[in-house]
Amino acid sequence: MNFRKHKAFTLLEILVALSIVAIILSSAFILDFDYIFKKNAQNSKMELQSRVLLGIVEQTVNSQKAVVTIGLPKKCFGADIEIGSGGRVLSSGKITCNQRNYFVSNSGQVYEDK
Repeated sequence: MNFRKHKAFTLLEILVALSIVAIILSSAFILDFDYIFKKNAQNSKMELQSRVLLGIVEQTVNSQKAVVTIGLPKKCFGADIEIGSGGRVLSSGKITCNQRNYFVSNSGQVYEDK
């Protein structure tokens, strides 16, 4: 058996270790959690906005009931939104989606409440 005289790492072992460290560090930059959370919050706002506008269009064009209640998206909490005949938002209040507060105006626009 051939033994090495010096107890040191070979060049191949050093390159493998450096490549593993580089992969770990680069994956940490890819997983930017702030960006992911901001994107989820923006998607929740867009989903809420689209539900409100769809309800307004439905009540404006073909109102079957005097008042329609619009449910909130899954990650949103607060009172349901009521839209009257003609497309006016009757109940506008604070809605929380992904730790962000939103406000729905009487015209159906969703604003971030600061």
